[in-house]
Amino acid sequence: MKSKTFCILLILRIILGMVFIFSAVTKLLTIDSFEVYIFSFGFVPLNTSFILARVCIAGEIMLGVGLVSNLCGRLVNLATQVVLILFCVFLCYAALIGREDSCQCFGSLLNINPIQSLLKNAILIIWALVISKVPSFQWHPHWYLWVAFMASCLALPFLISPPDHWIYNNNDKDIPYNKELLTEQLAANIVFIENGGLNGNKIVAFVSPYCPYCQMSVEKLQTIQQRHNLPDSSFIYVIPQLKQPAETDYSPIIISRELFTRITYGQFPVIVFVRNCIPDQSFHYRSINEYVFYDFLSATD
Repeated sequence: MKSKTFCILLILRIILGMVFIFSAVTKLLTIDSFEVYIFSFGFVPLNTSFILARVCIAGEIMLGVGLVSNLCGRLVNLATQVVLILFCVFLCYAALIGREDSCQCFGSLLNINPIQSLLKNAILIIWALVISKVPSFQWHPHWYLWVAFMASCLALPFLISPPDHWIYNNNDKDIPYNKELLTEQLAANIVFIENGGLNGNKIVAFVSPYCPYCQMSVEKLQTIQQRHNLPDSSFIYVIPQLKQPAETDYSPIIISRELFTRITYGQFPVIVFVRNCIPDQSFHYRSINEYVFYDFLSATD
């Protein structure tokens, strides 16, 4: 291959590698959104989505470094094509089921829907085919260097942002809230009046429509509900009264901002287990546990 052609293709290869690295970094910077996006499809449990998100990021880092370094060309070329095709299959599924939200290809920093991302991946596949003609550099590291490299890439996302269920245990669930005031409101049948009565176990989520962690909490709860076929009446979403009504994909109960602030102490989301009108354990965004919530709603007194 001529020197000039080689240089051009090598530069294109490095740029493609940087695209993968940029994709991994943006996903890691907004890892919460990426986790919730994976979980929202309902294929895997919540804790598994935490792991899967980080493994995906690690894989993109490996591919990016492999492309930039121009080592093991055939293996990296094949892996790049396979990964891009798998992404296309997933995006086709997302488009077919009507998902129009960001596919998280570049985290939450760039809002790209599945159709747009399919077009982007088609360009990347052609790009990858073009740079596959670049001869690899003739350096063959010892096997233990490859093992160390792959282990480092895999560990990096977990070290930078450990999964929530690795950090938060049973002693970390409770988040402060005004239990006495909420008990009074429940006794007065204010919160539950639109949700079929006071009996049984309920999950009451105090959220704000403009709080990103509140929105992700709602998505977690909705996916838990769908995965386990739980009734709508088991989940109550309470929001503060706003000057301009907010559009939501759930039916909230609206209370005054003053009352909302007094119950939550001004911090949200606050998710509360309520047993027959008696508020009990509380949770924040990161301490939501799919099976703890399911067991609570499935329990009978």
